[in-house]
Amino acid sequence: MEPHQPQNEDQEKPLSDDLDLNIGAAGATDDHTRIIQLGSNDDSDLFDIDLTSPKNHLEPMKLPEQIGEYRLGEMIGSGGMGQVFLAEHVRMQRTVAIKVLPFDTSADGRSVERFYDEVRAAAKLMHPNIVTALDAGEIGSVHYLAMEYVQGVNLATMVSSGGPVSVPDAAAIIRQAAMGLLHAHRSGIVHRDVKPGNLMRAADGTIKVLDLGLARVSGPISQTTESNPNQRRHLIGTLPYMAPEQLEDPESADSRSDIYSLGATMFYLLTGQSPYTGDYLQQVYGHRHGPIPDLMEVCGDVDLNFANIFERMMAKSPDQRFTSLDEVIEALSPYASDKLTPTWLSEFVQRQESGDTSTFSSVTSEVRTEAVMGIDLGMFHVAAAQCQPDGEIRDLTFDSERKLFRCMLASDDTGITFGDSANRRRAVNPISVVHCLPMYFGRKTLPRPIAGSTVPPEAAIGLMLRHIVEKSWSHPQPPQAIAIAILAGYDQMHRRAVEQAATISGLTTVRLIDRSLAAATALIARQLDTSLGALQVDINPDSSMFDVIAPAAPPVRQNILYVGLSGQGSETSVLRAKDKRLKQIVNGGHWKSGSLVFLQRLTEMATEQMITEHRFDPRSKLENATALQMACEQAMATMAVFPTATITVRQCRIEISREAWLGRCREAIDNLRFWVLETLKNSGRRWSEIDHILLFGPLLRIGPLRQEILEGHPEQSIVTHVDRSAVARGAALCLSAQMPGRTDHPPPPRSVTSQTIGLMVNDKNGRRRILPLISKGTITPARVNRRVTADRTRQTMSIAVAESSGIQGQSWQSLGKDEIQIEANEANEAGSISRMISFEVDINGLLSIRVQGVGGPGSIKLPPLPTPNLNETEIAAWKRWVEANS
Repeated sequence: MEPHQPQNEDQEKPLSDDLDLNIGAAGATDDHTRIIQLGSNDDSDLFDIDLTSPKNHLEPMKLPEQIGEYRLGEMIGSGGMGQVFLAEHVRMQRTVAIKVLPFDTSADGRSVERFYDEVRAAAKLMHPNIVTALDAGEIGSVHYLAMEYVQGVNLATMVSSGGPVSVPDAAAIIRQAAMGLLHAHRSGIVHRDVKPGNLMRAADGTIKVLDLGLARVSGPISQTTESNPNQRRHLIGTLPYMAPEQLEDPESADSRSDIYSLGATMFYLLTGQSPYTGDYLQQVYGHRHGPIPDLMEVCGDVDLNFANIFERMMAKSPDQRFTSLDEVIEALSPYASDKLTPTWLSEFVQRQESGDTSTFSSVTSEVRTEAVMGIDLGMFHVAAAQCQPDGEIRDLTFDSERKLFRCMLASDDTGITFGDSANRRRAVNPISVVHCLPMYFGRKTLPRPIAGSTVPPEAAIGLMLRHIVEKSWSHPQPPQAIAIAILAGYDQMHRRAVEQAATISGLTTVRLIDRSLAAATALIARQLDTSLGALQVDINPDSSMFDVIAPAAPPVRQNILYVGLSGQGSETSVLRAKDKRLKQIVNGGHWKSGSLVFLQRLTEMATEQMITEHRFDPRSKLENATALQMACEQAMATMAVFPTATITVRQCRIEISREAWLGRCREAIDNLRFWVLETLKNSGRRWSEIDHILLFGPLLRIGPLRQEILEGHPEQSIVTHVDRSAVARGAALCLSAQMPGRTDHPPPPRSVTSQTIGLMVNDKNGRRRILPLISKGTITPARVNRRVTADRTRQTMSIAVAESSGIQGQSWQSLGKDEIQIEANEANEAGSISRMISFEVDINGLLSIRVQGVGGPGSIKLPPLPTPNLNETEIAAWKRWVEANS
């Protein structure tokens, strides 16, 4: 049995008028009690701290050798609420821990009642991860509580003697603690003093939650609670691990307060210290206002997803935390180490769901650290890059050493072909070709069969992604993870479709990166590393001329405006680079307002002109219409450099003026200009504050168009054009920085939500309106919890969700609704029902919704909204189809 070791002065001191007790081989862990009295009659901010209570150093009480059926042994812990002795049940010969109320407090009715409050709280709980209360009673003047004896060490002692633990070990420990606390919460008990010293690791690896002396039980369990509003309030808990709301009022603590404390405990396991240190006031300020520590900055083996789990546990507002510990258990399960999982839990662990494939949950410090891949998924072309763990990055090539892969496939009797081979078939057999595959997101199937099957767009893109990885990836091991750069303005439907396509392709660890973030990351990387090559900088705003210059040293701070115009849509973004850390401020643009609109206008002009000049309608046959579209695609590239372009279809030749063509595209140009100005306004930046402008897309090489879009930009700002390969490199760098063990990388960039998520509700007059929940521009992952009320007369509660939409972002589109069954006993006294609903947008921009279960903590994840094109069974079937056709 280990002797009791006092904690450091700034570590674990419970804030209550009762000392902390740890029942187990390690004994008690605290030597002092802080009694903090806040306010009185005058709402003063003054407080008194009492560290000298005579109860602090208790000598063993002179007790009989036996209390009831228990023969007492040595004292293993002491505190203000009693002393703990090793004991043996005489008849059962079972070793237990006996907690005895001190003699000097036995005559105090309030102390006795509080002792039995703990007894009653402990008696409500039977769980493998909670120390079990076995018996309680009074023998003569001795009040006692017999509890399970745990042979082990508490986490405070474990870390102080052995040092911080790894991410998998911390995840395994905290997950077990969460299981025990979840059981307590479901029984209506909030612990209010979760900390390393109150969690014990038994010899078999089981984590036990200790000390319910400060717990609060739903509903009155005693008559000791005083109701005088003018009385002094005592803080309850341990300051280094205390939730902000518990600092304000201990009675306001709920299950989410324990989640905060458990997050702080996880930080201690990983770092060896609490999240906020210093004197009393410094710790209080840290909990209330201090930034949440960035785990990736203080721990080398933490990835971005794990850091985000920690942030959600320690959010300042309870409404931004996980609503229930079952969510914490689910999030941590993929990280948990098997070696710290006790035997009784092993089978259960194997049945745990691994969560979304879009996270890095399968990548921990116990997994090899290998190269990652970045892909820029465009409408017409795809580019790819590889990033090594040391930050070395290179472009990946496809057939014939090309850096760009055509987003196209063809299928006929000879089989399936991709890229340039499919493009060659397009001219002779257009009915066999499908191109611009992302354009079909939102449709059930493609217009043409592939390999004899009617195929959804997600499966076709999954087939293409698999082909791209196989053709371009030369590393002996498959990519550990893949980042796919997409349009920031992609809505929930588009993002879910890309995710499903990646799953069908066989990719298991995928991160969706906004293209603007990837492009800006490539810029910062070039500024930091001259070996990555020179920059292509605009030297003449009236033409398509660019110069190549060597990269200069990056400024400490810079505001970046990104403007993209590609086949997938228009995209604008303001980003802030500060001390190598990149952060999105706000995004704009829309997937319906891209270069396909410009191509459509050019095709219309060419058709009209051919009919007028040659009396030839190229739309009359599929072969002619295909030839016209291919010629217009080439003409657009030509007019990026020259003021006119020639279009020829079946010997019918016409000439198109760039000026006339841009005139036909006036609405699309105005929309892009609107988003540039709107994004600047929403970011709080003026043109004069923009240091660097990034342009993406061949159309923005056209001098007059670029000049109109950027009208008002300062002369001193640098204008740089980034190509698709640079975006792929930036995506790979973004992903690599988010992986564990990448200490040489800059901090991972932070993304923001691109749409506002709202709840559709009825006002007092019965009119439907939108209640915004997660605003556009919120750092991801973004979370909010809302209590939703419905009339008891209904059989179900409807949760209808919408997101901001429209080419100019001034409308809403419904994402659909979920129906939640109402149980017969849910109605309150007013005849209505209410449930806590959690809305979260993850780092991939995907929305998930959870609803609180009936009768307390616990939640259920609702089906995604909008309903994905494919369900899990269909995804599995199309995954097999892709494997068979690769």
